[in-house]
Amino acid sequence: MLLLFLINVTVGILLIWSGYLIYNKKKYHLIAGYNDMNADQRKRVDIKRQSKALKIVLYFIGISIAIIPATLQLLGYSNWGWVYAVIILPAAAYYIIISILSISGK
Repeated sequence: MLLLFLINVTVGILLIWSGYLIYNKKKYHLIAGYNDMNADQRKRVDIKRQSKALKIVLYFIGISIAIIPATLQLLGYSNWGWVYAVIILPAAAYYIIISILSISGK
């Protein structure tokens, strides 16, 4: 149980850190597809607005992955908490991140 908790906290911290890097440090190359775009495509995509939205989503998912399982375990719902943390949240995080990161400029 402790190992799963530590894995979730580590993943949560990494998501929050990548959100910080993308928006605050302007590391746009971390966004999938950004390096493949030409100058015309980059003009059509509002990268600052998208990076802010991505930061908010990464913060939300990172906090959810780190905090919700610990809260559920403290409340006595440890089995459901780990099912939520190990299966549902990473699947939702993957879907949301892939949806936001796939900028094609179309």
